[in-house]
Amino acid sequence: MTFDNVVYRLRTNNEGIKGLAMYQKTGYLNINDERTFAPFGRVSDPEDILGTCLLEEGEIVEGSYERMPTHRIVSGGGLFQLSEFIHEKLLERLRS
Repeated sequence: MTFDNVVYRLRTNNEGIKGLAMYQKTGYLNINDERTFAPFGRVSDPEDILGTCLLEEGEIVEGSYERMPTHRIVSGGGLFQLSEFIHEKLLERLRS
């Protein structure tokens, strides 16, 4: 399973991402790490954005995930943190 597949699965398995996609409807949705909190409607710092996905009609378009080249593993906010869902999927992939 590629990271792109994991992000695509977020639309059905992660209520927060699903809700944001339905609210925003179109455009690009940032997928952030969980190192720092960005208030609703605000864009995280580029170093905290894992990547972006294209939205159409409130749904993530499969295969549209693009990695953010400015994401940093360690920043002034500390070590990056994955959401529980992404962390679990990464561990599944590493074990297979």
